[in-house]
Amino acid sequence: MHEGLWLQERTALLQAEDGGLEPYNPDFNPIEQVFAKLKGLLRTAAARTVPDLGHTIPQAFARVTATNAATASLQPVTIPTWPSLRERARLSVTSQRRAAARMMARERNRPPRLSEGTGLSWGSS
Repeated sequence: MHEGLWLQERTALLQAEDGGLEPYNPDFNPIEQVFAKLKGLLRTAAARTVPDLGHTIPQAFARVTATNAATASLQPVTIPTWPSLRERARLSVTSQRRAAARMMARERNRPPRLSEGTGLSWGSS
């Protein structure tokens, strides 16, 4: 919970809960993609000693170009969102059509009502 007394009082007054922050997701941080490239280059070099790493790390940094760093922030990331307005409209129309089709199917399969003037004979004669 937040530390401020004013905020704690308001939270208690409103009977609200502090949900805290979302868990950290490295996919949303572009520097993580650059670090992943660096780690891959270091693994490929297979440097296992400190002197070898001292030689390999600058080479790995040299292979990460400005273009790599810039495009890391432009990589497509799947973010869970609500459907777009157009998609919601399509889903809405589809849902309405499905509901209408279900109602029509129920109407076709139901027995006739007495108020429809069919009397008590429900079968076809």
